Amino acid sequence: MKIASIEIKNIGLHADTKIAIDKPLLAFYGDVQQGKTTILRCVPWCLGGEFPADIIRRGAEEAMIRITLAEPPGSITRSFYRGKNGVTARAVDYIENSQRVSAPAGGLKKFLNPFIGNQDCLRNMTDVKRREFFKELFPLDTKALDTEAAQCSAKAGDLRSKLKGYGDIDLTRVEPVNVDAIRDQLSALRQAHVAARTEWEEKIDAIRRDHVAKVEAIRADVKKANDERQRRYGREVASTTQKNQAISAHNTERLRQNECLVAKKERIAKLEAELVTLRSERDQIETWMKTNPAKDPLPMPDVPETVAMPELPKMPDFPPEPPQPNTTALEAAIQNSAAQNVRAEQYKANQKRAEARETDRKELARLEAREKAIKVEKTALLKGASEKCGIKDFAIDETGAFTFEGTTSGMLSESQMMRLSQAISGLYPEGFNLSLVDRGESLGRKGIAELVQHAKEDERNVLVTVVGDAPAETPPDVGVFVVSAGQVTAKGE
Repeated sequence: MKIASIEIKNIGLHADTKIAIDKPLLAFYGDVQQGKTTILRCVPWCLGGEFPADIIRRGAEEAMIRITLAEPPGSITRSFYRGKNGVTARAVDYIENSQRVSAPAGGLKKFLNPFIGNQDCLRNMTDVKRREFFKELFPLDTKALDTEAAQCSAKAGDLRSKLKGYGDIDLTRVEPVNVDAIRDQLSALRQAHVAARTEWEEKIDAIRRDHVAKVEAIRADVKKANDERQRRYGREVASTTQKNQAISAHNTERLRQNECLVAKKERIAKLEAELVTLRSERDQIETWMKTNPAKDPLPMPDVPETVAMPELPKMPDFPPEPPQPNTTALEAAIQNSAAQNVRAEQYKANQKRAEARETDRKELARLEAREKAIKVEKTALLKGASEKCGIKDFAIDETGAFTFEGTTSGMLSESQMMRLSQAISGLYPEGFNLSLVDRGESLGRKGIAELVQHAKEDERNVLVTVVGDAPAETPPDVGVFVVSAGQVTAKGE
């Protein structure tokens, strides 16, 4: 199937770009992020592949990609629009020989060679994805071997952990010992000690109770004498207080009479007309004052002295505590016997563990031998598949890793990876006679020349992007374009 042209509208930086596919190699030159790679990606996007959320050009609401077919005549169109939930793609419109294909997804499936849109898809795969890729590419049914190998590996891992957990097993014979008689002797000795100590504690309690009773009696007598002295002192204070209150009332009255006398003397000076009467009253007051002289308050009685506490009797001496019996020998004998019995039980358990460990060792050896056998079988199957695939100097091992031209996958050069990708791409059913190569500057002039040669040999077209300025001279079978901000200009225009 031959492509005649690619048309791009409002995709990425491209407003309206149309490229005629009319030469074996079309090279797109320019700086980074100018829209070169977008041209290559438009091919898988148009065929129904996943697209980025920002695929529509800024400021536009609709976008379209159209691939025009030369053989057979027709076109593939996919359009996009902005909706409430972001960018949405319409159904792919596939026309072949002037007839619209009713089920375009099925018709386009044969075109979805992963190497068309991404020549680095093999390099970028993880180990797991690569194994799945080769399993689908080469019809090998290793599921049964893989399942059995996984089961053997899991069981072997469990057995290794289990064997490690056994540790060292001591198989030294140990005989059990009867310790009941020793325990009975120790129990009798301890019971005798408990009885002696109980009798000693009762004697101590009786001495304490007698001593406490004597001390409490002395304290009660002293308290009674001090309470009586306080009551007598209270009565004397109350009597003296009552007498001082009467004296205070007398002095208050005398002070009041004195104030009246002073007032009357003032009035005498002002009221001479009342002098005779006032003098009589004055005489009476003076007479009273003479007969009622001022009195001094009585002194308070002295506070009585507190009765001193006599010297209290000392606590009498306690009888000596009964000595603790020496049970060291009996306890040591019991501990030694108990330890020996534990070792005897452990010896029996170790015998069973040793038998179980030996059984597990034999099973682990069987599983490891089977894992090796499975690996040999799978290696033989993969080797046969590698030889039948038709790719020269290509081999896959049982892990899914591959070598090409004697080089491991991680060490392949750009040209080797390109040749391997083209070889694997050739294993797919024929679809577009088109190859897409991004970052072609890493290939150098020699690598680009090889692309042109392969394109001629395979009768296909190759689209390649190159970061940098377009060369001054190019072969006639190479189309050179300059891409800048989404504008694609053919060299010489």
